[in-house]
Amino acid sequence: FYREDGPTTTTTIHVRCPWGNVFRCYSAKDRGTVSVLQSEVEKSPQKMTNLHAPHIGFHGADKMGVLGVGEPGIRYVEFVLPVGSTASKVCEFYRRNLKTQASVAKSPTSGTNCCLVSVGPGIHLVYVEAPSSLSTTTAENISKVERELFSRMEGVHLCIYVHNFHGLYKRLGSQKLLWTNPRFTRLDKCDTWEDSRKSRTLRFKHVIDIDTNDGGDTNNKNDEQPPTVLMELEHETRALRHGQFMKGRSR
Repeated sequence: FYREDGPTTTTTIHVRCPWGNVFRCYSAKDRGTVSVLQSEVEKSPQKMTNLHAPHIGFHGADKMGVLGVGEPGIRYVEFVLPVGSTASKVCEFYRRNLKTQASVAKSPTSGTNCCLVSVGPGIHLVYVEAPSSLSTTTAENISKVERELFSRMEGVHLCIYVHNFHGLYKRLGSQKLLWTNPRFTRLDKCDTWEDSRKSRTLRFKHVIDIDTNDGGDTNNKNDEQPPTVLMELEHETRALRHGQFMKGRSR
């Protein structure tokens, strides 16, 4: 690990685990102080931010808005996209399927584009395009790089909460993206809507180029062309009425 001092008083500790994951740790005190509610917060497009703002004060773009000042939380999780996958196509998948805010920005570290997906007040999934140096690498070397990089992500999954759970189920179902994890059938299945309704959970593991797939909101009706998989990452997706949503906090 190493310590990085910011331009003001902010200090970040970078920690790398034995499997290659990098954690950037900030002090909870760097979340700022409670202040008078500002008009910018009231106009936030994120409903959860508006809901909690009167209780915990001002929210910044890098804050985990559902937590109080001085409390810990995850600001973002960053993934490296496979070579050839573009941030803009990942953004389109989340916008059209999950109906969430997603935008493309330039990564200050890799110099490539990245997709920022809002999954909560001040909480983001960040998908970074592979460095441009890999685009000129031979197919054999690319596979070696990718095997080393993505083998560290095997078995990784994330859990998110969504609105309009039934609508999402129908969109993913029409694109044949719903997936029941055989390891957790005792907890949830999504083979049918009744299964997902009972557990208030669905899963999918492929982020695809939505314009190469049939169904959903796309106008492409080519039944013979399989969808292009941009990223494999299991999403355990829960309805807002799931029993674990906001557990331990007043609603």
